[in-house]
Amino acid sequence: MSSRRAVVLGGTGGIGSQVVRELLDVSGRGGDDWEVEVVSRSGGPVADGLLARGAVGRPGDRRDTTFLRELLRPGADLLVDTVGATRDDALQLAPFLDDVGSTVFVSSKAVYADEQGRHANSLDKPVFGGAVTELQPTVTPADADPTSRDGYGAAKVAAEQVLLDHGAPVTVLRPSKVYGVGIGRPREWFVVRRVLDGRERVLLADEGRGVDHTTAASGIASLVRIVADAPDRRILNVADETAPTALEIVRTVAGHLGHTFDEVLLGEDAPRVRRTHALVGAVAVRARHHRCALARVGPASVRGGGRAGGRLVGRDGAPHAGRRGRAVGGRSVLGPDVRLRAGGRGAGAAVARAGLTGRSG
Repeated sequence: MSSRRAVVLGGTGGIGSQVVRELLDVSGRGGDDWEVEVVSRSGGPVADGLLARGAVGRPGDRRDTTFLRELLRPGADLLVDTVGATRDDALQLAPFLDDVGSTVFVSSKAVYADEQGRHANSLDKPVFGGAVTELQPTVTPADADPTSRDGYGAAKVAAEQVLLDHGAPVTVLRPSKVYGVGIGRPREWFVVRRVLDGRERVLLADEGRGVDHTTAASGIASLVRIVADAPDRRILNVADETAPTALEIVRTVAGHLGHTFDEVLLGEDAPRVRRTHALVGAVAVRARHHRCALARVGPASVRGGGRAGGRLVGRDGAPHAGRRGRAVGGRSVLGPDVRLRAGGRGAGAAVARAGLTGRSG
């Protein structure tokens, strides 16, 4: 059993902390031990909890070049960047990528644009003809303000391109509407605050049929662990197995809190109502020179802490060898019937979906 070093930038955030927990949970269970270093600007209850479970705290600013040099010059088996947002952020990592076995950059579904150039943060919502795959056009990359509506996606694309063009094994993950423990802006609050207020009614646009695909942070963490054992240069969408409607989400959260609403379902002609329908999908690239892999994962319950065995396999069913030349193996909480299809170096597409049972926070 060998020891492997993982560095998680933004390790106390909603996504980063889940990645840290995932790696710590699998350490010593018949595979490699992960030494996980948590990078954050300050401590707090989340950091204290992770350190108590065996993580190593590395206080510092991810955008401090001197700090990054000291942190990454020794090399790492896995580098996960959950906070990078701009071209400059990516350029700061570039000098160290050759010393990292597998790098994961967390991007966003917000990079995708429809035929009219509209994106997820546009005032006028995008209209996609179907599920959004990794082949969907993106907004134009730009050195824009990542905190602005139009700048967020453009800045993310610019960062993606720097990392992917480097040539090192970098996996870009594009989740959609992330939720889970520790997420800074919990999406369930729309429902929770109404329950706490004792409101009897809830008004939903378009009869509650709107869909905006969600992604469990725990599902992202499981995918990070999987791709750590199969480094490559690729872009992967990641989203839940199911895409519940607004009405289904309201009923699920309210039911969990023991509350029942009088549902007022507004029609399409209601003032200022526009239906939202955004699904995340994937496409398996089977063209010549592109190899494909499939992650077969059995049923699991994230809520109950259950886990199911999984592995990356080639199209012939044989175990897919990782960078170190050994068969990839692992365990996952991605939920039932997960399918991961990843293209080879230079092009590819994949999807990992986590069941709604992963909802938390």
